Amino acid sequence: MSQTEAVFLIGFSAGAAACWINLALNNLPISHCVAFYGGQIRMLTHLQPLYPTELIFAEETHFSVRDLMAVLEGRINLKQSLAPFSHGFMNKLSKGYNAEAARFYWEKIKAGYEASL
Repeated sequence: MSQTEAVFLIGFSAGAAACWINLALNNLPISHCVAFYGGQIRMLTHLQPLYPTELIFAEETHFSVRDLMAVLEGRINLKQSLAPFSHGFMNKLSKGYNAEAARFYWEKIKAGYEASL
């Protein structure tokens, strides 16, 4: 059975990179993608998202998020932002968790999903 209805993708960390790879494939039923702290995307900058995509990066210590964002700047279908929180700020089990930020971004995800319908 194949997926025919459009899906709204949400990815975190490695899942964000997995979404990024799929966003470069033609003819997938993707309506929108929101991906958080996808640091591995820095290894995949040659890819171009073919669907509306929002990358929300966190503060990282092992690479320059700003440099990555500069490389991706101007891509079609791409919005990106740097949240002033640590990697994992959406995950209650992460030491980087921030409850206020998580609430804010979950509301942002919900609004984006509803707008994509």
